[in-house]
Amino acid sequence: MIGPLDSDVGISDTAVVTQNTVVDDPFTALAPPAPASGPLTPTPVLADAAALRAMTEAQLVDEILARIAAAEQRPLAEVAAEPKHADGSVKVDSMTAVSALASIGGAVGKKKLVDLSAVDTEDLHSVLGLARIARKALDNLSTAKATS
Repeated sequence: MIGPLDSDVGISDTAVVTQNTVVDDPFTALAPPAPASGPLTPTPVLADAAALRAMTEAQLVDEILARIAAAEQRPLAEVAAEPKHADGSVKVDSMTAVSALASIGGAVGKKKLVDLSAVDTEDLHSVLGLARIARKALDNLSTAKATS
């Protein structure tokens, strides 16, 4: 036996949606909240190969943080405030590490900057470790370029 009919039967979908929402415009309620830190502004990324080759390890840490912030479309201060690795720098996951190294490699015209199987895996978990890897790879590029 079929029970009593739903009281909303016969009412148009729009009427049901309007009746069941607290706001006048149901689509306004679906809009994502504005970011707490204000509007996002693009983080400038230094893409000059010569400047990257001349950077110290400490400067590469800052550059890598800036590249991560730009890739994730987040403020640099927010990225820099992420949890820290044992070495004191920002902790990163493997996907972020690979992306940051690829970004630096692309900036210097080297699609594959390093052979990831040949690096210390612990260095792939922090921004300082990535800076060490990048600095060594950039030195090797400079040496290879000088000898050819």
